[in-house]
Amino acid sequence: MIKQYGWLLTFWILLILSGSCARRGSPTGGPKDSIPPKLVNMYPELETVNFDDNEIELEFDEFIEARDLKRELIITPPIEEFSFYAARRTLFLEIEEELRDSTTYTFNFREAVKDASEKNPAENLIVAFSTGAEIDSFQVNGTVRNLLSQQLVEDAVVALYDVNDTLDAFTGPPMYLAKTDEEGNYTIRYIREGLYNVFTYVDENGNLKIDSNNEPFGFKSEPIYLGTDVNREIRADSLATADSVFSLNKTIDLVLQRQDIRPIQLQSARANGKYYEIKFNKSLDDYTLTIEGEIDASTEKFLRDSVAFNLADTSVNIFSNFQDEQKVVRIYNTLRQDSLGIKVTATDSAQQTLADTLLYLQFTESRRKIADFTSQFTADGDEITDTISGTFIFSKPIAQLNTDSILLSYDTLFYIPIDYDQALNWNQRFDQVTLKIPVSQSSMVDSVIFYSKMNDSSIYEDRIRQQTLYLDSLRTPVDSVERRLNWLQEFISVKRSSEDRILVDSIQSLEDETLQLSLLNNYVDTVQINRKFVPRIYEREEITNDLRSFNFYVSPGSFMSIENDSSEQVIQKFSFKNPEDYGAIRGVVATDYPSFFIQLVDQNFELIREAKNAKEFSFDLLPPGKYQIRILIDADEDGIWEPGSILTKQEPEPVYFYTEEEVIDLRANWERNDLTITVGELSTLSSE
Repeated sequence: MIKQYGWLLTFWILLILSGSCARRGSPTGGPKDSIPPKLVNMYPELETVNFDDNEIELEFDEFIEARDLKRELIITPPIEEFSFYAARRTLFLEIEEELRDSTTYTFNFREAVKDASEKNPAENLIVAFSTGAEIDSFQVNGTVRNLLSQQLVEDAVVALYDVNDTLDAFTGPPMYLAKTDEEGNYTIRYIREGLYNVFTYVDENGNLKIDSNNEPFGFKSEPIYLGTDVNREIRADSLATADSVFSLNKTIDLVLQRQDIRPIQLQSARANGKYYEIKFNKSLDDYTLTIEGEIDASTEKFLRDSVAFNLADTSVNIFSNFQDEQKVVRIYNTLRQDSLGIKVTATDSAQQTLADTLLYLQFTESRRKIADFTSQFTADGDEITDTISGTFIFSKPIAQLNTDSILLSYDTLFYIPIDYDQALNWNQRFDQVTLKIPVSQSSMVDSVIFYSKMNDSSIYEDRIRQQTLYLDSLRTPVDSVERRLNWLQEFISVKRSSEDRILVDSIQSLEDETLQLSLLNNYVDTVQINRKFVPRIYEREEITNDLRSFNFYVSPGSFMSIENDSSEQVIQKFSFKNPEDYGAIRGVVATDYPSFFIQLVDQNFELIREAKNAKEFSFDLLPPGKYQIRILIDADEDGIWEPGSILTKQEPEPVYFYTEEEVIDLRANWERNDLTITVGELSTLSSE
């Protein structure tokens, strides 16, 4: 019987399996589910007091998952040890450490809980309870922006630390924290009364601390006070206003930037091949090397004899420069003595200083080759208005400059003089020089006309000389080949004709003098002299239209390094801007600040133009593109905009943007001249 119906049993099993396979995946058709899961029940209830359990349960109206909970959930004060799981419609969370007494806890799930089908995140999912008799009710909110772009920052941590806590944002997790949303906004709720230090940072490694070597951060220089004690508010919070004293909410806007505040450390100082290299733990802004002791005569002689040193001051006995992203100082062997003491001082971008450190330079014999030499010229733009500018960067210090081979020319006839003392500005290492050459299109047109007229005058004089020689030949009979040849050679030299010279030379090579004389006389008979010469009239407009481009030329070897390396050839073409191809941005600044910088930046926030303390600004002849206006406030009026330092508790000096539009979209032959920017105590930006 079993055998008889075995085939039927097998058929039903296969049918069930195939049906099971067919049911996998989401059914096709029908509207897509876009409704997030809704919370229908929670334990403990929101703002429960005297909570003494260790379990949290959240029930929703549909099946859920919580795969990203460890990353998304923010607990304040922080709880490190907990476990969780999602079962059908309910999320279970178990706290595995002891809760603090009389403390308000908040669990902000952000987008951790999603429906199982379409992954729509639950909205505004927050659990708050207190282990004491009261719920803390103070709140801080605001926005976080990038300092120099003022762009809103998503997923930045905003952290509050009790001023009496031994921890800070560099050493441990905060007491209260929140993360910014996609619009850069944050809110920290259920905060107890007290004084708090405020930090913000992008926690790229997830350790709830600032790693200043690679994570951007910001801070408030003064602690904020949350509470209702008027006297304490005024003492503690320099930002306090009368309206905020009794408010349960405080708005704190923050900015962040990258700033490596690790202390400068000298990691090694030793001979490396043909060089002596000093290695640091981070990139530096600057350094100085000071000789301790005396340079002996052999070293002085080497400096005089090795290269011309017509560029570097011969009192510079130690030639050095940065290597490896400014983490290494390389010193070149210009010494001919066994050892020399030097003091090293270094500074970084956070204005930290490595105090004088005494080292002894010692170079060792090495078969290793000298380092490769590179030179590079980068023009600030190949279309100019009145100045050619750019930068030469060399991999080694430069000791010799040959200005005779650095030229600026319109063509092979017209060279523009360069005042090299004014045009070249060297850095203190002699491995970088900026180029600025004033070039006036009007003056260049004048030069072209002048030299053209001189050329015309030379042509006219040649023609007069030709005519004189021709008339002399008619007056004086030529009865010999020698006299005819002498006359023709002088005539041809004035005429400057290579073809005629070849013809006469070929006649001269003949042996038959009668034939020679006949051919020479026939040639003279064909000479045509234009007795009238009308000088060309030069129209400035025509020449200006033709004068579109010219060349900056640097021949090989114009720059010689401290090790006698030769720079490469540079040929850079420049042209004058046609105003119709460009636009302009103009406006006014209304501010109480006496010192500020107006910066025109592109979409990547790279500086294009800058003006200082200009209440009326004008950026002309700009290529079509998208721009923004940035205002840097020099609040302490020292002539420098300062990014601040957390080490000295100095916040960055203010930064503003003109934000009436996201960007200024500039077109060719178009002006934007209606910008009004109000900055400082008068107002925030006029567009806000």
